Amino acid sequence: MKNVVWSLYNEKPLWLLFLIGVFVRLFLFLFLGFTAAHYNDSENYIALAERLLQLDLAGYQFERTPGYSILLILSGINFSIVILLQSLLGIASMLLSYVLFMSRLEKKTAFLISLSLSFIANYIFYERAILTETLTLFLLLLIVYLYAKSFIKYKYTIGFLCAFLMLTRTHFLFLAPLIFSLVAISGFKKGMRFHVFNFIPVVLPSLLCFVVWSGMNKYENGKFALTPYMGINLAQSTVRFFDKYEGEQQLIKEIYVSQINQTKLEDPNKIKNAIWFAYEELLQETGLTLLELSNVLGDMSKQLISENVDLYLYQVCISFKDFWLNDLYWMRDDLGKAERFVFNNWRRTARVLQQALNGIFILATVYYVFLFLFKNSQSDKVISLIVIMVMFAAISQAFIIYGDNSRFCFPFYPLIAFVSVYFIQDLVKKNSTI
Repeated sequence: MKNVVWSLYNEKPLWLLFLIGVFVRLFLFLFLGFTAAHYNDSENYIALAERLLQLDLAGYQFERTPGYSILLILSGINFSIVILLQSLLGIASMLLSYVLFMSRLEKKTAFLISLSLSFIANYIFYERAILTETLTLFLLLLIVYLYAKSFIKYKYTIGFLCAFLMLTRTHFLFLAPLIFSLVAISGFKKGMRFHVFNFIPVVLPSLLCFVVWSGMNKYENGKFALTPYMGINLAQSTVRFFDKYEGEQQLIKEIYVSQINQTKLEDPNKIKNAIWFAYEELLQETGLTLLELSNVLGDMSKQLISENVDLYLYQVCISFKDFWLNDLYWMRDDLGKAERFVFNNWRRTARVLQQALNGIFILATVYYVFLFLFKNSQSDKVISLIVIMVMFAAISQAFIIYGDNSRFCFPFYPLIAFVSVYFIQDLVKKNSTI
């Protein structure tokens, strides 16, 4: 058996990764069955999938964009099939990461990082949740892989995938413009024709999807936006100083602040979700719709931010820190004592490793920025894309929302590990030549 595994590793490493991925997931299916984990977000994705099947968006409040709901439609909104599809996407992500990493890392290192997608708890358990994370991970890795392989050859596919990724997680609205900008900078002297013929296939699909979905929201609800949650997100970012609000909306302030204080007493760690604990009461007591409530909360929060910039920036720092925490969003409540012990130790070990890699990634970012600014040194194009993409995501989400911030980091985990190891490898090579 050992000889077979070693032979596969030497001759067909992709097959070995595939077989390990299948084995791990079959084991989990036997252990956990095909039961999917549902959250409040899950119900919104399911509701949108049902509406899309009926081609009926009349009265829809556009809580979610349609990317993940399309996956649910492909499964026939059968949650066992969703888990199966997400497991296949997880395996595909593992194979993609290996091929991508092999181009810049040693074979053993690339293999181990890719293999982690089958053994780190976050990856496995998100595959069993009705949430966007597994699909987002696959799309992001595929985009980076195609960019690394040949931007010119795959730019139309990259543009389509960026649009679909944006419709899956709206935070990735920045990705298509970022890729176009990096290509434009690298080909600065190639003339206007070069830039136009890159802009159209890369940025235009995301722009069209943004305009169409936001336009439909405007038609139904009067708000040109992908989702109506921006105001609620800002209310999360002002949660620590919402009691300082002075204005006309005293009822909203009273309900929200009361919930904040209650949450502090019951579980201070959940203060970030206080707005959602108060959500139903706010709708009931004010008589506002979701969109109207979000708009009012947004206006209140903007006023608070302008009057308390120091407190807001302090909150931004907390949200930025939380981005790197590698929290797990799902755990079975019915695990036995022994099973829970095994799980907790598995999770704890993986979390220490991931956070160490996060720290190295931040150091790598500082290092490569320093080389660019002061040494006029150009980094590898793929490394540059990953570093800018991850740091932009980390900083932008910190300014917008305080909640489950580590969920924004999840799709980047294998890329963060890749850059961290590449950075160490880069330092070792440079020191060895001194």
